[in-house]
Amino acid sequence: MHRTGVVLSLSLVCVAAQAQPCVTPQALGSYNTPDYSRGVAIEGSRAYVADTSAGLYVIDIANPSSPALLGTFEMATEAIGVDAAGDVVYVADNLAGLRIVDVSDPTSPTLLFTYDTAGTATGVTVVANLAYVADGFAGLQIIDVTHPAAPVHLGGFDTQGRAVSVAVSNGVAYVADDFKGLQIIDVSDPDNTTLLGSFETLFYSLDVKVVGSTAYVADFSQGIWAIDVSDPANPAMLDFIDFPQRLEAVAIDGSLAYIAHGLAGLTVVDISDPSALAPIATLGTPGVAKDIVHVNGMAYIADGSSGLQIIRAEPCAPDTNCDGMLSPADFSAWVSAFSTASPACDQNNDGLCTPADFSAWVANYNMGC
Repeated sequence: MHRTGVVLSLSLVCVAAQAQPCVTPQALGSYNTPDYSRGVAIEGSRAYVADTSAGLYVIDIANPSSPALLGTFEMATEAIGVDAAGDVVYVADNLAGLRIVDVSDPTSPTLLFTYDTAGTATGVTVVANLAYVADGFAGLQIIDVTHPAAPVHLGGFDTQGRAVSVAVSNGVAYVADDFKGLQIIDVSDPDNTTLLGSFETLFYSLDVKVVGSTAYVADFSQGIWAIDVSDPANPAMLDFIDFPQRLEAVAIDGSLAYIAHGLAGLTVVDISDPSALAPIATLGTPGVAKDIVHVNGMAYIADGSSGLQIIRAEPCAPDTNCDGMLSPADFSAWVSAFSTASPACDQNNDGLCTPADFSAWVANYNMGC
């Protein structure tokens, strides 16, 4: 009776705080490109790496532990940013503008078109047959790529600073504008773009990603910003984390932000509450982490002189003791969490700590991470 009473009393205790995800990054594989990797895009089982003066590298990542070169394509100046859609890759080629490359045969990429933008192309994002190019001091350029071999310039916006990267959501472009912070631009009519608002960060804004009404900005040597953009005319800070090393880029997947953290490598931040950002994991890389994409539990990092780095980085709920592996010790850790009704107890994400979470832990454990 006494044991039953204890179980019942514990089963009614609510988890006081949301369980912070356990992420233990593990390096899986790498491909050392010849120059300096600045950008990376993932499409299917291929990684496309912008490798500065060495151009575009097409890498097979079907086996993340052993990536293999498929093909290369030389750029006119320097491959800095890259995006991919199907069998077409879009490369921000610095002084040469936007280069559009056919990779239907990845062993022999071919040029479809070069659109020479007015500035220095450093970033490109393709959404619904429109290429949004961060074009340095020429601001944002919008190019219709419905026909990749015959792109059409639709319009643009001359930002106040130096456009470095761009994210687009629901007809609004969010530009990381270097020393002018975040610029928010209405691009619903590419022929008639208008500035909606701006937010000046502390240093140099180099990258931005948007989830819902929150923009996450990587601010070079200052940190990561979470900015409320629900009212674009009045963006407001939700939270900010000051990091000691420079931040280069950010990727968002679910409730986690994966940061290309320069000399510090990879940093993972819990963004489940944008007003209370929380760093939860780091892993150094051999080079300088410049860009990052996170897909299916894998972080792909353009790592400067160390090429492409592939890191497993995903939440693992049954790893209750957060040691990076699943073992019987995690059961003991779960029992401890259950006895104290700590957040790690909640394995079925219902906000409670109950005996049902044991069944959920067993199922999660058997599924693996």
